[in-house]
Amino acid sequence: MNGACTSYRAEDTPAPGPLHARKLGSASTRSGVQYLVVIALTLLHLATGYLDIAYTTGRRYISPPEQHAHSYMEMLPLAATALLVILYWSSFAAIFNGDAASWIVTRRQQPPPAWAVAAIAVGTGAAGVAIVEEYFRCVRRITIAARDR
Repeated sequence: MNGACTSYRAEDTPAPGPLHARKLGSASTRSGVQYLVVIALTLLHLATGYLDIAYTTGRRYISPPEQHAHSYMEMLPLAATALLVILYWSSFAAIFNGDAASWIVTRRQQPPPAWAVAAIAVGTGAAGVAIVEEYFRCVRRITIAARDR
């Protein structure tokens, strides 16, 4: 093959490597209902974060690292929602085209890969550990405050 290639042959393209990005589903598996749920949960997460900080601000000192951690946690769902919309733009745009089929929820043809399930489980477990730790810290503080009265 010379430098002035004028034809395209599929066999000339390299196979995807092990680090090749893979989609977890096709655009046809996303529906308007899924987008609506994701956007509603993202807005609920933002409102909860705002209320948490508004409640805590007058009651205790919020250090700059804690503020930074909270701002990071606020942006994660927004970034994830934006990436979902970008990756599946055609199915997201179909919601606004009046396409009734875009509101039908269907089952996936294949289950998600094991690595994706494991990543979700690890992330959920880590978040659960943090929530339980904060809960027990709050209970301990309430118990100490009640004892000191």
